[in-house]
Amino acid sequence: VDPIASAYRTVKASGITSKDVCCVYGAGPIGLYAVQLIKLRGVKTVICLDTDAGAQRLELAKELGADYTINVSHEDPVERVREITDGAMADYVQDCVGAEGVPIAALKMLKKAGTYGITGLYHTLPQVDLGDVVRREIKIFGTICYTRQEFEECLHFVEDGRVKVEPFITHHFPLKDMDKAYEVYQSKQCIKIILNP
Repeated sequence: VDPIASAYRTVKASGITSKDVCCVYGAGPIGLYAVQLIKLRGVKTVICLDTDAGAQRLELAKELGADYTINVSHEDPVERVREITDGAMADYVQDCVGAEGVPIAALKMLKKAGTYGITGLYHTLPQVDLGDVVRREIKIFGTICYTRQEFEECLHFVEDGRVKVEPFITHHFPLKDMDKAYEVYQSKQCIKIILNP
């Protein structure tokens, strides 16, 4: 439930409404949960973005409710969002990556007075054009972890079937094969691995 609640805290703070076009940058576990949680808010459109490394996860994003996916290794994300929205751009971008280059693209995907919510943790100082943020009145915020109340709300989402967790379990290994499980994890060809005793 931890990654669900981490994504949820950002979604909850976003202020998104049913009229909004929302982008989720990153199709890892937190991003895929964000897709579902944003969809629960009844938004107009959800777009999930990732690279070639996350291509299989983009397929899963569609199954979990994304209306569109963008592989940024092959498509210009800003131009693709412009095309999807007929030039209106996104109301909200949730950054679930924390990777270089994402803030620049995310800010360009937003319409005037849009919101950029950051769940992904940055380990380097990202480049952001603050002049553009001011001129276009962009709101930027970040969240870390979650409260006990948010955690409990997410338990109910899973319990009620409103947030799916089963599709995230891509591999099962007996505990004695932990080395094999770690190889699969290192290959990035999995989402979640279950080790059985």
